[in-house]
Amino acid sequence: MLWKKLIERKVQSESLWHGLANRRGWIKYLFRQILTSGEIQKTHEFYRQLYPKILQDIEQIETNWRAGNFQLEKIQCRSQN
Repeated sequence: MLWKKLIERKVQSESLWHGLANRRGWIKYLFRQILTSGEIQKTHEFYRQLYPKILQDIEQIETNWRAGNFQLEKIQCRSQN
């Protein structure tokens, strides 16, 4: 499972990878995999196909950021003024 280890190492070392893993929902397939009922363990092929998709997502994020093509959202702060 070299692809899985590579992805796990990147998720641990880089915050962009970690955030993307949480956002996309594939962090549950990394590290110690706890299978729910009816779910089978992901194969080497799954991680091999996932890696280029991750790189493509990261490239798109960086391109959007460089081009100023992002959306800022106002966060409701409930602190006392």
